Amino acid sequence: MQTRTIQELIVNQKLITIHQTARVRWAAKVMARHNISALPVVKEGFVIGIVTERDIVQKCLAAGLMPCDATMRDIMTPDPLTIRFSETVSVAIAKMLEHNIRHLPVQCVDGSVCGMVSMRMLVADMKKTIQANIFNIPLYGPETMKHLVKKIRLN
Repeated sequence: MQTRTIQELIVNQKLITIHQTARVRWAAKVMARHNISALPVVKEGFVIGIVTERDIVQKCLAAGLMPCDATMRDIMTPDPLTIRFSETVSVAIAKMLEHNIRHLPVQCVDGSVCGMVSMRMLVADMKKTIQANIFNIPLYGPETMKHLVKKIRLN
């Protein structure tokens, strides 16, 4: 079963990044506004770190830092593991499982950041791939569930 590339997965993604000097409170607002749980920290278009909701809770709030004063530099995980946009969803899942992480910044050919993938996004994509390959269910559209129910009833 062939899985899609990361490039195919993020083709319509709006990349949201943050600078290392941004305050933690601002990062939390950005995450809430865009309903995301991690931000790549960038400098001149290249990933230098990653900040997650967990980082905000553990490295800022629980550590007694003030969100209005602490910066991304204070709480980010520097030099995070990344994935190339040409790699597959399966490779991304394997990297995340091996390193016990849930987010990977995506690197373009020139090494700059061009996206972000989460475990949730990758699992959802694998689900669609399985539906399409095993059950012959169309990948997208409102007919997907109707098709599955009809197929089950016929068997």
